[in-house]
Amino acid sequence: MKKYEEAEQDYLAGSKYQDIADKYDVSLSTVKQWKRRYWKSDNVTTDKKVTKKVTKVTQKKPTKKAIEELSNSELTDKQKAFVL
Repeated sequence: MKKYEEAEQDYLAGSKYQDIADKYDVSLSTVKQWKRRYWKSDNVTTDKKVTKKVTKVTQKKPTKKAIEELSNSELTDKQKAFVL
């Protein structure tokens, strides 16, 4: 059995990364690499970062026709500014 397979059993039993690294005489980053490459995460709840795509929202500029229609309406200046 390879080190990373034995380490997976320790991880599933609740050991922390640093404890596993010390036990198998490897670095902490090696243990994290084993987790990412070899260990199945189906049985373990992990804290994965959820990334959400952010889209830039830009306001559309009013057209000349819309401005003309507003100037002929009975709205107040404050209401016209809101509409634009």
